[in-house]
Amino acid sequence: MYVLARDVRDNKFTILSQETAIIVVTEDSSVKIHEDGRVETIVKVTSSGKKVSDGYHSELPVETFNTTIQREGSFIVLRHDLGLEIICDVEHFLCTFNIAKWYHGRMAGKT
Repeated sequence: MYVLARDVRDNKFTILSQETAIIVVTEDSSVKIHEDGRVETIVKVTSSGKKVSDGYHSELPVETFNTTIQREGSFIVLRHDLGLEIICDVEHFLCTFNIAKWYHGRMAGKT
């Protein structure tokens, strides 16, 4: 498993890569996008104990307090209010990441 990108200052998100999946961990959810297009979403409870959604999902779309995951044709699109967008083409298992510019100097990851 590799860390592709991580907010090392505030720990708001981490993007991980496995051989057959991309994993996105945020404060309110953990999302695993498999190369075959399956998506596993585990919704979390905040540190203050506030429930932000209702557990495990394998069907899309899924919305949490800050995150939206949906299918758009052959793409799976994850958008987070923190300025994070991940688009995965499941036909080719190619994912692109758009991370807001205010994270400049606040991230680490594999290049």
